[in-house]
Amino acid sequence: MWFLTKVSQSKLFYNSSGQATEVSDVDWTYSTKHGNQIITSSHPVIANPMQAIAALYEANIPGFQTKALAKEFGKTLPQGSWKYLKIKYDISYLKTGPWTGI
Repeated sequence: MWFLTKVSQSKLFYNSSGQATEVSDVDWTYSTKHGNQIITSSHPVIANPMQAIAALYEANIPGFQTKALAKEFGKTLPQGSWKYLKIKYDISYLKTGPWTGI
Protein backbone atom coordinates (compact mmCIF):
# COMPACT_ATOMS: atom_id res chain seq x y z
CA MET A 1 0.00 0.00 0.00
CA TRP A 2 1.32 3.46 -0.87
CA PHE A 3 1.18 6.58 1.29
CA LEU A 4 2.48 10.11 0.82
CA THR A 5 4.80 11.64 3.38
CA LYS A 6 6.44 15.03 3.73
CA VAL A 7 9.85 15.19 2.02
CA SER A 8 11.65 16.74 4.96
CA GLN A 9 9.98 14.57 7.62
CA SER A 10 9.01 10.99 6.78
CA LYS A 11 6.91 10.74 9.94
CA LEU A 12 4.42 13.30 8.60
CA PHE A 13 1.71 11.80 6.38
CA TYR A 14 -0.68 13.71 4.15
CA ASN A 15 -4.33 13.35 5.10
CA SER A 16 -7.20 13.43 2.60
CA SER A 17 -7.45 17.23 2.84
CA GLY A 18 -3.77 17.67 1.95
CA GLN A 19 -2.49 18.58 5.41
CA ALA A 20 0.74 17.03 6.73
CA THR A 21 -0.15 15.14 9.90
CA GLU A 22 1.94 13.24 12.43
CA VAL A 23 0.37 9.92 13.36
CA SER A 24 1.78 9.18 16.79
CA ASP A 25 0.36 5.64 16.85
CA VAL A 26 2.71 4.46 14.07
CA ASP A 27 5.63 2.55 15.55
CA TRP A 28 9.02 3.48 14.07
CA THR A 29 12.40 1.80 14.49
CA TYR A 30 15.97 2.22 13.29
CA SER A 31 16.68 -1.51 13.05
CA THR A 32 14.94 -4.53 11.58
CA LYS A 33 15.61 -8.23 11.77
CA HIS A 34 15.87 -10.30 8.59
CA GLY A 35 16.54 -13.94 9.39
CA ASN A 36 19.55 -13.97 11.71
CA GLN A 37 20.73 -10.50 10.70
CA ILE A 38 19.84 -7.19 12.29
CA ILE A 39 19.92 -4.31 9.83
CA THR A 40 20.21 -0.76 11.14
CA SER A 41 19.39 2.47 9.34
CA SER A 42 20.00 6.15 9.91
CA HIS A 43 16.42 6.78 8.76
CA PRO A 44 13.37 5.52 10.64
CA VAL A 45 11.43 2.59 9.20
CA ILE A 46 8.00 1.25 10.08
CA ALA A 47 8.33 -1.39 12.80
CA ASN A 48 5.02 -3.19 12.20
CA PRO A 49 3.36 -2.74 8.79
CA MET A 50 -0.09 -4.04 9.81
CA GLN A 51 -0.17 -1.85 12.91
CA ALA A 52 0.94 1.17 10.86
CA ILE A 53 -1.74 0.70 8.21
CA ALA A 54 -4.42 0.39 10.89
CA ALA A 55 -3.14 3.53 12.68
CA LEU A 56 -3.02 5.48 9.41
CA TYR A 57 -6.56 4.40 8.57
CA GLU A 58 -7.75 5.55 12.01
CA ALA A 59 -6.05 8.93 11.41
CA ASN A 60 -7.81 9.35 8.02
CA ILE A 61 -4.59 9.06 6.05
CA PRO A 62 -5.41 7.73 2.58
CA GLY A 63 -3.57 4.65 1.36
CA PHE A 64 -3.43 3.59 -2.26
CA GLN A 65 -3.11 0.14 -3.79
CA THR A 66 -0.86 1.40 -6.58
CA LYS A 67 1.82 4.04 -6.92
CA ALA A 68 -0.13 5.49 -9.87
CA LEU A 69 -3.14 6.14 -7.63
CA ALA A 70 -0.88 7.71 -5.00
CA LYS A 71 0.63 9.91 -7.71
CA GLU A 72 -2.83 11.20 -8.65
CA PHE A 73 -3.40 12.23 -5.04
CA GLY A 74 0.09 13.77 -4.95
CA LYS A 75 -0.84 16.05 -7.84
CA THR A 76 -3.27 17.80 -5.49
CA LEU A 77 -0.48 18.61 -3.00
CA PRO A 78 2.04 21.48 -3.17
CA GLN A 79 4.66 20.62 -5.78
CA GLY A 80 7.80 18.95 -4.46
CA SER A 81 6.54 18.69 -0.89
CA TRP A 82 5.88 14.94 -0.73
CA LYS A 83 7.38 11.53 -1.38
CA TYR A 84 6.08 7.98 -1.60
CA LEU A 85 6.21 5.44 1.20
CA LYS A 86 5.34 1.84 0.39
CA ILE A 87 4.18 -0.29 3.28
CA LYS A 88 4.19 -4.00 2.45
CA TYR A 89 1.30 -5.93 3.92
CA ASP A 90 -0.47 -9.28 4.00
CA ILE A 91 -3.47 -8.87 1.68
CA SER A 92 -5.55 -11.40 3.63
CA TYR A 93 -5.30 -9.16 6.70
CA LEU A 94 -6.53 -6.11 4.80
CA LYS A 95 -9.56 -7.97 3.46
CA THR A 96 -10.88 -8.26 7.02
CA GLY A 97 -10.53 -4.64 8.15
CA PRO A 98 -12.70 -1.54 7.74
CA TRP A 99 -10.39 -0.40 4.92
CA THR A 100 -11.72 -3.13 2.61
CA GLY A 101 -12.08 -1.71 -0.87
CA ILE A 102 -9.35 0.92 -0.63
